[in-house]
Amino acid sequence: MEDKDEDFKSQSLTSFESIVHWINMHFVLPRDDTFQEVNDHDLMVIYCLWRKIPLNLTNLIINHMIKATKPIMFTFNVPYGMLMIVIFRHFGVSTG
Repeated sequence: MEDKDEDFKSQSLTSFESIVHWINMHFVLPRDDTFQEVNDHDLMVIYCLWRKIPLNLTNLIINHMIKATKPIMFTFNVPYGMLMIVIFRHFGVSTG
């Protein structure tokens, strides 16, 4: 029987990494679950920003939106809801 690896917690981050993690989980890859856990996508964003590696934000955002529609990840908060409303209104899509 294998031991389950412990989740990486935000308390292990430096000050800079904590700020980047907070921005990431609220604006770049928003979510509605625990904010203490640092997932693989969070670590990737933190690492790329720390090392000044360019990120493909379009790909990250689209994959995050697809993942948010999966039943196991579904929450009542739709990521990028305010941005989607602006885009829908621009193209004349009914939002109500």
